[in-house]
Formats: sequence, structure tokens, C-alpha cells
Amino acid sequence: MVSDHYPYDSDHEQADAGNTSFSRRDLLRHGTAALIGGGAAVLGGAPAFAQAGAQAAAPAKGVFADWRPETAGRKFRALVRYRTSLDVQTLTLNAIHPRQVVTRVEAAQACYTMLNALNPSIPVMNAAIFGHGAIGIVEEVGPLVKRVQKGDRVLIVVTGQCGECFQCLRGKAANCQAGFNRPALPAATMADGTPVIGNLGGFAELIVSWEEMTIPIFSKHPAVELANLSCVSMTGLGMTMVRAPIDAGSNVVIFGAGPIGLSAVQGARIQGASQIIAVEPIRYRRDLALKVGAHAALDPNAFPDSAALITRLREMTAPQTDRPFAGGRNPAAGGPDFVIEAVGGERFVPRAERYAREPNGIEVLQSVYTLCPGGGTMRTCGVGHPMGTTVTFGAGGWSNSSKNHVPGNLAGVQMKRDLPRWTRFFETGQFDGKSLVGVAVPLDRWREALEASAYRSAITGIVTFS
Repeated sequence: MVSDHYPYDSDHEQADAGNTSFSRRDLLRHGTAALIGGGAAVLGGAPAFAQAGAQAAAPAKGVFADWRPETAGRKFRALVRYRTSLDVQTLTLNAIHPRQVVTRVEAAQACYTMLNALNPSIPVMNAAIFGHGAIGIVEEVGPLVKRVQKGDRVLIVVTGQCGECFQCLRGKAANCQAGFNRPALPAATMADGTPVIGNLGGFAELIVSWEEMTIPIFSKHPAVELANLSCVSMTGLGMTMVRAPIDAGSNVVIFGAGPIGLSAVQGARIQGASQIIAVEPIRYRRDLALKVGAHAALDPNAFPDSAALITRLREMTAPQTDRPFAGGRNPAAGGPDFVIEAVGGERFVPRAERYAREPNGIEVLQSVYTLCPGGGTMRTCGVGHPMGTTVTFGAGGWSNSSKNHVPGNLAGVQMKRDLPRWTRFFETGQFDGKSLVGVAVPLDRWREALEASAYRSAITGIVTFS
């Protein structure tokens, strides 16, 4: 049974609304039918909340009687994925939920993890605006939105921070559960009336997001650079600065110099690492790693096998002395203080040059574990490993080697806390955002941005909006 009250309506929100309880029934009276349109039948497995909205037509009453969504009915262009098609369409914006925000998009980045859309043979039965997060200017906020105001510049992030769920209350906002419990409300409709889901659909002139995924940043820095902070740069900085922060003066090895790995290189530099070594098979990415802060960049394919690569990395990170009572360490047990993996499985073969010796990303994960010394820290975030692939470790080493493993894609980031302060890195030059801008194109050239990321011909692909 669907609860009569929306699950995130709390007592303090009701008090802010004039001590009037805001229930699901109230919302359905106040225009949700316009938001849902004819979507219930097409959405199939959509929440009962959305299905009920399609039937509501009662006149507005109560605390929201005077609220009239400003942007409802507005036309905008977006890259839509539906069935086996992916193309730019003109959509009509629906009325937003009282907890949602409408943002005019300035730029959106093409993350490697979402590029399976380039394979149209996999049908998508519910139409959706393509993309992850974005950066833009707020054009409308619902009456229950508190932290965001019209005119704010904001980052729309992949995972929000509600501050109320099980994970957020335990300081683990990177695993915020709000996104899994929000109804998949259609943000817009196609010309034929088909509803289109739009949460996190950054490849559009307008994006509709929930408040907890909308982070004010108060920065005038170029949008094409800050767009990466909504996903890849946030992950790279988080891996080096939050859950397992790099210690000043430490040795760091980073496998992968894509946008995440290069952001991790910069995070390690900002943290004061004394030696940063990038391991990357693509030449221009090794050059970029050196440009943004790596002290050395190795081509793994220049070594006969992973064992030879590990031997070389241990030599490069050997302790200054092996005298145990002078702070030294046994060279045979040596290695970097931090080993970071930003590789994952290969979904598209690069067009320019040979890439991984083992495309599933398993060899890299195995190397990360082997290279990490006792007392060292492994930080992994790669995705896309084929189903059924595994990594194996010796049982004794796994249980008693004192190696620390910290996994997770968003790396412990507290979005509301970290993203506003990290924009300062861009503004002050501590973080080189310009070098991480690869292909930047308008919406009509979206395929160029996606293919640049998919085939690694450029460090990132970004769609921009004037």
C-alpha cells in the first residue's frame, strides 16, 4: 500500500508551510496531473504515486492553491533516448514537484559509464533525457525547496545528499538513498504525448532535479570546466581528499589517467604528495598527467607483464633507507603509500592506439593489490568489469597483511560540503580544469562529445549550451 504522506515530508517542512500537512493527496490536487500527463501507461512499472497523479483533476485547495509552476509548458530541446533511438527532440516541460528545481543548463559532461547508449540495439522502453549531471542557472524552484533560489548557479550531481536517510545520517552521503526512493516523475512530454523522465538528464537545455541533487556553488568560473565537477572530477578529488586522504609527503601511484585519474593526480598534488606516478597506456594522457602534477608517467604496455611493471614501481617508491630504527622499511616489503585505481572495464576499443593488455580491468585490480605494501592504502573506483570476472588474493595476505582497501565510486564525497569548496580550486588555479576539457560542442553535435569519451580521442566530451 502506498503511504498517504510522501516519504520525505517531515514535521519541520509542514511547519514551514504554515502548519498545514502536505500529503500525497494534497499534491495530486495541486496540478500533478499536468506533470504526469499520460505517462502511467507508458511508464509501466512507475510508482503508484505517479500512476495516481494521472487520474487527479480536483481543483486546487490548501497551502499550494496559489502556486503556479512558472516553467510548465515551456518548450526546450533535449537528447532523448527511447527504444532504439537517441536523438535531439523538442519537448514540453511538465509542472514540477514542490521539491524539484528547474535549471537552465550551461554545460554537461559525457561520462564513460553512460556511453552504452551508443549501442542502439539495446532498447529502452521508458523515454528519458540522456546524461548525468550538469551545471547551470536555476530558473524555478518548488515551494518546498529551501537551499536553492532562482538565479543560483548550481551543479546537478549524480548522487545527492538528502541528510536524512540511513547513509547520510552516518556520514556516508556518497551512498545517499534518496535517489532510489524518489518517484520517476516524467519531466516533460514528447510531441506525441509520450512522457519523458528527466532526472539527471544533463544533455538538455533544461534539467529537472530534486533539491538534494542541486548544489549551489556561487562561482563565475567557466561552465565548460566546472561541468566535470558534477561527476568525474568530483570522484577523482574524493578519492584523494576525503575518505582516504593522501598524506603530505607520501608516494602515490595512480592507475589510469582518464578524467578521474587526472583529477586524482591533482588531488594528490593539492594534498602535498611528494611523488605521484601515473600508469597509463595512452600517450597524450600520460602527457596530461605530467602537465597537471604527476612526477612520472609510465606506459604499462612498455613492460613485458604486470610483474615487471610492479617491480619498477617498487623501485621508484623505495624507502630512502632500510634502517628500521631510523624510519626505514625493508625494500622487499616496500611500495607506494597509496595506490589508486581509476580504470575499470573497457567498453570501447580506442581508435588511436593500443590500450589495455587485459581489457576487463582485472589485471589492474590484481596489480593494485600486489603493489600495495602492508600498511598502505588501496583506493578503487573502476566500473564496467564483465559479469562473472573475479580478482583473487592469497587468503593470508587478504586477512592479515595490513593492507587497507577503500572502494567506492563517489569516494566519500559530501556533496553539499565539498563541491562549493572545490570550485575554489578551479578559481585559484590549484586545480587545472582547462586541461581536462577535451571536445566541447553544442547539443546538435552531441555524438562528437560521446565518441570522444568512448574512444578516448579526447580527455572528455562536453556538450555546451549558449
